[in-house]
Amino acid sequence: MTRKSKRKLRLWLALLFVGLLVLAAAGVVAGWFTRSGDEAPGIFSGTWAFS
Repeated sequence: MTRKSKRKLRLWLALLFVGLLVLAAAGVVAGWFTRSGDEAPGIFSGTWAFS
């Protein structure tokens, strides 16, 4: 593996990791804002469950 491709791979992994973090955060926030009274939806049930 050349030095350049290694750097590119590391950049892609970093971008993927950041993307996953953003998605997880968005899921948590969506779950938080769509929480109603006594039932608290899970992380990914957010807006999709109520549409």
